[in-house]
Amino acid sequence: MANLKNANVNKKPPATGLVSPADMKIIQLEATNACPKRCSNCTRFVSHQRKPFVADREQWEQMLRSMEGFGGMVGFMGGEPTIHPDFDWMVRRYREQIGGGHIYQAPARPIPDFSKYYQAHLTSIDHPRGLWTSLGPGYYKHFGLIQETFPYQCVNDHSHPGLHQALLVSYKDLGMSREEFEAKRDKCWVQRMWSASVMPWGTYFCEVAAAIDHLFYQGANAWPLEPGWFRRKQADFGEQLKLCEHCSACLDVPRRPATDEVEDVSESNRQLLVQLQSPAVKHDAVAVVTSEDCAAGKVTCNPNPSWYMEQPDGGKKEDLRVGPTNRTVYPRSLACVQVCVGRAAHLALTLPRHAKLFDQTIVVTTPDDTDTQAVVRGCDFATLAICDEARSDTDRFNKGKLLNAGLNALSDRDWVLFTDSDILLPSSLRDSVMNHVLNPNVLYWTTRYQTRPAGVETLYEDWAQLQDMPFNPPDDQRPWGFFQLWNVRAECLRDLQPLVNTQFPTAGGVDHHFSLRWPDKYKFRIDSAIPGLGVGHLTHGSLSELWGGQPVEVLPTQWSFHGWVNPNNTVHTLIPVPFRGQLRMIALDNGHDNTFTLQKDRLPTHVRCQTRDGQPFPQQAIKAAAGETRNSGSKSQIDFFWRPYSP
Repeated sequence: MANLKNANVNKKPPATGLVSPADMKIIQLEATNACPKRCSNCTRFVSHQRKPFVADREQWEQMLRSMEGFGGMVGFMGGEPTIHPDFDWMVRRYREQIGGGHIYQAPARPIPDFSKYYQAHLTSIDHPRGLWTSLGPGYYKHFGLIQETFPYQCVNDHSHPGLHQALLVSYKDLGMSREEFEAKRDKCWVQRMWSASVMPWGTYFCEVAAAIDHLFYQGANAWPLEPGWFRRKQADFGEQLKLCEHCSACLDVPRRPATDEVEDVSESNRQLLVQLQSPAVKHDAVAVVTSEDCAAGKVTCNPNPSWYMEQPDGGKKEDLRVGPTNRTVYPRSLACVQVCVGRAAHLALTLPRHAKLFDQTIVVTTPDDTDTQAVVRGCDFATLAICDEARSDTDRFNKGKLLNAGLNALSDRDWVLFTDSDILLPSSLRDSVMNHVLNPNVLYWTTRYQTRPAGVETLYEDWAQLQDMPFNPPDDQRPWGFFQLWNVRAECLRDLQPLVNTQFPTAGGVDHHFSLRWPDKYKFRIDSAIPGLGVGHLTHGSLSELWGGQPVEVLPTQWSFHGWVNPNNTVHTLIPVPFRGQLRMIALDNGHDNTFTLQKDRLPTHVRCQTRDGQPFPQQAIKAAAGETRNSGSKSQIDFFWRPYSP
């Protein structure tokens, strides 16, 4: 079983002396030092870097291999690691090597306050994996993958004025003797409380020493990337200890609010930075610290693992790791795609009431449905998409092609709602969605209540009335196509072209198949967390009445939807099937497609069944055919279609 514990979590540093990396609670893998922030006195000296480094795949593999046998947490660090161009691949390789590929349960429930969620769920270091991030745009892009991989996340968006200690003040510029300095160095809080580092070119006993070596010496003092490097003790640190002579983490030096974006350095380090053409020096974002600034009693450092979170007033604000105005993890846009063919009267009731809910609304119809086209053109917020591939010699109503045509018309590619023209959406939908953190790997659905067209106005005057209307029984509450809220970055949709399956010849099965792309743990009924997000369904006719589109002449070669077979091989039919023609069966989970010819006097040898006179449909043949279809590995519902044509 994969090691899912931090074996070093309870280890304490010795009374004095630097810590062997083998005994550290955390060792960082540095993926890049690129970062959109320019925080004062950053431990990675981001504002001094002319060109950040970016680990490539081969280097990352070597970095991971170098950690074999380490018992503590292996951190994924930057800069801002989530903006690494290969972040997705790197996380997956990291997950395979650290923690044996284990996937953690990511949140499916909408999160109203990410700061509170973070404090409650992501702060324990008793794990082998951790991510250090400032919640940049890459975090939003990879939100689902991050939650599945990292049970510990050191989040700090640096929107608060936490105090950062000066790190580039040399003891030599303060008039301190080497003996005095080494006594303080051997009690350095960064090395003893924080971590060692693995860089793309080598390893280090201290993360700040690693950044200093890269800044001033281009990594010349690194140890090789090899397994067991972390077992070195202080006596083995050798030349790397000279890097400490540039560093002031162990000294009593000034601190500054991170939001100042100014670097505190001593004169000798400033001169080196000038030679290196530091961008911070060039932009006059450097303040020189003198011995007078650090005179005895003037500045006192009393560090602890999170003392950089202290505010100018002396208080600690752990709850400000995510600023209250930080919207980077909330939805960026909300779009709607809906199909309307032959239901212009319903669309005329619902569409105008959804005007302010979406950044983009796409309505897809067929070339001959001029009534629907007129309704859409009468709403200046909606975009009309025409799909001329919905019908063919074999397809009565290919809803998959219609939905894909709608998706192709989208310019907003974030959260998308699939809904129907006969569905009334709550006016609170947009505010509710945009003010919750949603997992892009989750399919959100809701409860459908039955209403009538005559009650639309009163319902919108008092949406609470919806709760008193009839709704589907619990065994029929699933993510059907009337409300499927999903994200274009969903893991289950990776590399799918087209996104919606187009093998279904009618609307039957399309929505169900789409929902089965998501594992059950990543389907969530959103109105169970956000009250008021149920929807109203304008009742009309019987189930499947218009699954073939508006009533038109059906060709003998076109398939009609006739029912389904559940995993227990129980047949549910909507319309009796004559015992002649062709039966087509599509497994919803894997799309396996089988066609069988049915003749009363001659059954195919692989569909064995007994028939009785007067039986209205070949139930036994359907069961037998379903068994053949399940040979493909299907474990879900199988939808069946029938046509009178027999080649």
